[in-house]
Amino acid sequence: MTPAQGDDACEIHPGLRLGANNVEISALIAPKPLLLVSSTKHWTKHIPVLELPLAEAVYQLYGATSSIQNAHVDAKHNYNRESREAVYRFPTSTFAPMNPCARDAGGTRPHRLRSASAPVRRA
Repeated sequence: MTPAQGDDACEIHPGLRLGANNVEISALIAPKPLLLVSSTKHWTKHIPVLELPLAEAVYQLYGATSSIQNAHVDAKHNYNRESREAVYRFPTSTFAPMNPCARDAGGTRPHRLRSASAPVRRA
């Protein structure tokens, strides 16, 4: 389907994708949050223009296009600082609204904490 299927034997397990491609595998998580990481000089270079739009179409079926993201960096390989930092930020930026103790990249809490003596409001 797309050329971005990988060509590095250390990254691709034999028999992993029998009859399936990256888009189909990544779309299985829809509509839950998903980050696809790619780089300009790696086999993942086609993700932003080929695979992301196809995966977004699956997310659109669930009305969840805002739940899929792509971090595309200018690098030879995906295992670089910029790619890793994007991956590290993803859980906090995605799930922080559910975790009032989460800290942003600057180490501050993005949400106000309720004091222990404050009453809990129920809806």
